[in-house]
Formats: sequence, structure tokens, C-alpha cells
Amino acid sequence: MNNNIKKKQLLHNLKHDVYCRVGVSKIHGVGVIAIKDIPKGTNPYMIPGNKCIQYNAIDITKEEVNSLNPVVQKLIHDFIAQNDDGSFSVPYNGFNALDVSFYQNMSKQPNMDIVDVDDCDFVQFIANRDIKTGEELTINYQEF
Repeated sequence: MNNNIKKKQLLHNLKHDVYCRVGVSKIHGVGVIAIKDIPKGTNPYMIPGNKCIQYNAIDITKEEVNSLNPVVQKLIHDFIAQNDDGSFSVPYNGFNALDVSFYQNMSKQPNMDIVDVDDCDFVQFIANRDIKTGEELTINYQEF
């Protein structure tokens, strides 16, 4: 893809698809805050070209996690949901490449739904109601 097409996609994304940022949370530390209204049914984490974020994740066992530095263990427990078999699917690019969606806090009444999308390897997030500017985006961790 040439640079002119990439630039057009980026500008379109910046004008129309940037809905949130990491900010101060009223729930816990930092969270994802809407910087403009997010209509119901919108995935606020789309990247240029209307593509979902893709992660090449590698499953590591609980024992492998326990062999890591305790600070890294905490990162894994804070940001990665444990799989049914006890393993963790950690993005191959590591924690320095996490997108803003990883900073969503927990709510029993979330405003974001976790969905599987056929074209995407990783779960996606869709607003389950209209979200107002300044509101924090939340998910129910128990849905993972």
C-alpha cells in the first residue's frame, strides 16, 4: 500500500475514529476515557483502514509466569485474562505494545461488550449503549 493511501486512512481515522484516551479513572488509577461521544454499536479502538487490532499471542503456563520477575507477573495478572486451562495468552510484542483497550476497568454494569469478530484474532469491544464525552469505558472482566 502506498504512503498516500496510508495517509488518507490515517487522517480519516484521526478525524472520525479516535474516541478515547488513557486518563485518570474514578474507578481505579487509570482507565479509558471518552474524548467524544461514542454511539452504541461502535468499536472505539479501530485503527486506520477500519481494521481491528491484531495480536499474535503466545500461551504461557502458570508455572512459566511464576518463574518471572514478580513485577512482570503482576503485569500479566493485571492485563491478561487467564485462560480456562490456566495459561495466559500474552501478546508476542509484549507489554510495550498494548493498545488503550487494555486499560479498561471492571464494572458489573459495563458500557462496553466483549465480542468475537470473524476477521480478528483477538476479542473486540463494542459500545453497548451511547457513551458520553468524559465517561469511562468499562468491561466486565468475568466475561473473558
